[in-house]
Amino acid sequence: MKIVFWQNIPSLHQAAFIRALNERTGESTVLVAASDVGARAETSGWGRPDFGGAELIIEPAELEWPHLAKRFSGEAWTHVFSGLGSYPLVDVVSRILIRNRSRCGVMTETPMLFADSCRALRRRALLWRDRFRVLGRWRASDFVLGMGHMGAEWYRAAGFPANKVFPFAYFLDPVDGEMGSTKTGNGCTDFGIIFVGRLIRRKGVDVLLRALAGLAAASWRLDVIGEGPERQSLQSLSDALGLGSRVRWHGLVGNAPARKMILRSDLLVLPSHHDGWGAVVNEALLSGVPVIATESCGSAVSVAASGLGAVVRPGDSESLRDALDDHLRKGPLSVEERGRLKRWAVCLNGKSGASYFLSIMDYVYNAGSLPLPPWSEQT
Repeated sequence: MKIVFWQNIPSLHQAAFIRALNERTGESTVLVAASDVGARAETSGWGRPDFGGAELIIEPAELEWPHLAKRFSGEAWTHVFSGLGSYPLVDVVSRILIRNRSRCGVMTETPMLFADSCRALRRRALLWRDRFRVLGRWRASDFVLGMGHMGAEWYRAAGFPANKVFPFAYFLDPVDGEMGSTKTGNGCTDFGIIFVGRLIRRKGVDVLLRALAGLAAASWRLDVIGEGPERQSLQSLSDALGLGSRVRWHGLVGNAPARKMILRSDLLVLPSHHDGWGAVVNEALLSGVPVIATESCGSAVSVAASGLGAVVRPGDSESLRDALDDHLRKGPLSVEERGRLKRWAVCLNGKSGASYFLSIMDYVYNAGSLPLPPWSEQT
């Protein structure tokens, strides 16, 4: 099988998966990206990720797009588009390839459902928008890889046949290094909580701070990794809540050192009002670190399947406080418990993602067995 991924940037969160897939397909995987990491690196700490031997075509000129579609046309090629025409490259190339009856599918998150007001109205409007898209050219898609439980449910509701929709994920590399706590109960040092992400309202860091303010008597520290327009207001909120030096603001940190900090933590929290997936959850689980995430994160499905951590309501500081209090009372996981979590989390690495993807392709094109998401098989 020869596979082409068409998307906006060469994403760090797909590198391990595409690299492993290229190995499985005999060096027959291609990534075409409309732009390089570029400005994103300035706000995320990303550099150009390692895609191994996969062929990379980065920033092709717009006039070249139809020629690339022609180059990769034919029965031997399967095309995976990022989103339903969300980017000009995807929009132009998908029109050509779907019209030519090429093998085509979509890998996509749910649309952004978080809004300051009229959230129910926004949800209905976006669902009808995607229903019209499905009634158009996208009804000819052979498969849809929807991120997490939310993605699969959304695109079935949008009108894709249920047998074409598969829950999917971002699959990452594990990280090596010494794990943080070796305590088996409440020790004399602080329980290490970590948040990694952009400091924007959608990420819900204010909810996390308010939840922690109700646990002032417990021994904990919070490391906040990330930058964004909400940083100053969040720091002011932290001071107003009396959290003081217990919250450490690290600003923008590259992916590798951020993952080392996760490895040395006892718990990761992703309190987002909405996250299509939330790859930082994978990074934590692959390090043997339990996670608290909200129901509005696609990756909540893997948190629930891990058997550790917790899934809470978005925007609900009391629900989050209860989950945090439960972890603080139990104390950090032991080395053995973290080891078991790391071994479970291999279902979220690149090789597992490649195997799952190829099983989906076998089901879609060769009438193979219906594949289960790898995190379901691990439970």
